[in-house]
Amino acid sequence: MKERKNAGAKNETLPQRPYFEALETFTKLMDEINSFDKTIQKKLRKIEKNYQKS
Repeated sequence: MKERKNAGAKNETLPQRPYFEALETFTKLMDEINSFDKTIQKKLRKIEKNYQKS
């Protein structure tokens, strides 16, 4: 399993999520998008838009 470096302010190393787990997590975030600040909403929509292009 690959690990992600520079994952936060404390320079933690986090395990990479399997595709379907990441997709499920992202879907849950999108379901609750209106509960986040506008900045977060914009970032989530940008991720969604760019992912669809891939």
